[in-house]
Amino acid sequence: MAISNLCKGKTVLIVAHRLGAIKMCDKVAVVENHTITAFGTHEEVLEENRYYQKAWERYHAAREVSYSMKGVISYESK
Repeated sequence: MAISNLCKGKTVLIVAHRLGAIKMCDKVAVVENHTITAFGTHEEVLEENRYYQKAWERYHAAREVSYSMKGVISYESK
């Protein structure tokens, strides 16, 4: 939310590896090998770009991992 408040009424370029930060952006550009391979809304890019689809899937899978104090890894199922 802090980013959206700072960006209100401005054009802002956000470079992010944490995909949750860019979902709220009006437009998303996917850069692969120094080239923009997709541009559009999150939904448009997610539908048409396999690289972004894989990244989004991995992002969600990583968010479901939790660790206990004993070092056991568990996955939350939704």
